[in-house]
Amino acid sequence: MNTVQYYAKLSNVPVYVFQGSSWDLGAAVRKPFKISTIAIIDPGESNILALVAQRTG
Repeated sequence: MNTVQYYAKLSNVPVYVFQGSSWDLGAAVRKPFKISTIAIIDPGESNILALVAQRTG
């Protein structure tokens, strides 16, 4: 368990581990560089948080 996962667990914040590379994650959020961690503060009209709901059942 890394530091981000540790503090997320303490705070009862769901975590989704992206299975692609950091380059793939950057491309997924339309950034031309590597990304190691993102936080969803306001999902807006997207259904991004459905990924966590699907994973946790």
